[in-house]
Amino acid sequence: MKALRLYILLLLPLCGWAQKKELIPEAIKIKRQYDLLGHEKRAVLSHVDYITAFPDNKTTFLWVFYPYELDQLYPDRHKYMQALHDISEPYPQKVIAKLVPIAKELQGNEDVVGELQVLLLELAVKNTDAFATEANKLKKAEQASLMAFLVHTDKEHDALPRALLQNLESTNAKLARIFAQAISDKEKNRDNE
Repeated sequence: MKALRLYILLLLPLCGWAQKKELIPEAIKIKRQYDLLGHEKRAVLSHVDYITAFPDNKTTFLWVFYPYELDQLYPDRHKYMQALHDISEPYPQKVIAKLVPIAKELQGNEDVVGELQVLLLELAVKNTDAFATEANKLKKAEQASLMAFLVHTDKEHDALPRALLQNLESTNAKLARIFAQAISDKEKNRDNE
């Protein structure tokens, strides 16, 4: 019996059952800033710090919120995205500037990726000039990739890309053409299915 217990104790770490995976530094930073938000709901500095702590690129975003092993901040990913959504109202330009570099590399609209997509679309519709400023900082291929990501929404949010296109047509013809092409490509792909 002792031998069996010893064998199980030695085997558990190899199977991963007894291991608790450490958070990566980026996840720790976001979690820490989120925890501070809970104590300082109205503190401007904690809002800006949360936006700053949020991932800067697709790879880090996925490592933190949608990792292969579904650990890190995955179990609470919706509350972290909701916090960013809440903060976005007083700081739309800062949040747009944070999300555009992530979104330019993303595809799909599942789960937390879809939440990021909808948040960026909502902000872009309400703050088209700020969105255009950030999108214009991208290379042409990155702009096309960003626009392709933004048009592939779920049916519930299908009106958002059209609203953004309308706004872009009156403020930024170049981006409007790229966005219109992305919408056209999406519709062609839908027709071919």
